[in-house]
Amino acid sequence: MLYLNTIIISGNLTRDPVLKYSQKGDPVLRFSIANNRNYKDKNEEWQTETSFFEVVAFGKTAEFSQDRLGKGMEVVVEGKLKQDKYEKSGTPMTRIEIRADRITPTQRLNNKLDIPPKTEPTTTTTNPDNTTTPTTKPKDPLDDLPF
Repeated sequence: MLYLNTIIISGNLTRDPVLKYSQKGDPVLRFSIANNRNYKDKNEEWQTETSFFEVVAFGKTAEFSQDRLGKGMEVVVEGKLKQDKYEKSGTPMTRIEIRADRITPTQRLNNKLDIPPKTEPTTTTTNPDNTTTPTTKPKDPLDDLPF
């Protein structure tokens, strides 16, 4: 029997992500997203149903995403579902969260991705006083992003 556990979901962050570190020092990033589903009701009128999901990312994904995400930003999250069971005041509880393998922003929020451009010398220019100055070409800051 084949057991699959894969989810791809898009939504908007409902709060800024929070980065913490485990007791072993591993980065853990937590945030939640709101996902809208549009459908027609029995009167053929469009309705929107919003569902909320908790997302957790670990390691490099957590560190890389922390400064690039913010409340309201639309993202696509790819990962797996994880069910945790715990007790709260003696009552058994269940929580399902998304363990993110990849987080892809679909838009920029407050220029969080607008990293100052790196420059690389390409040629030299001779000034009127016969001194030379390197001419630089701006590097696209999005070239270094892994997504």
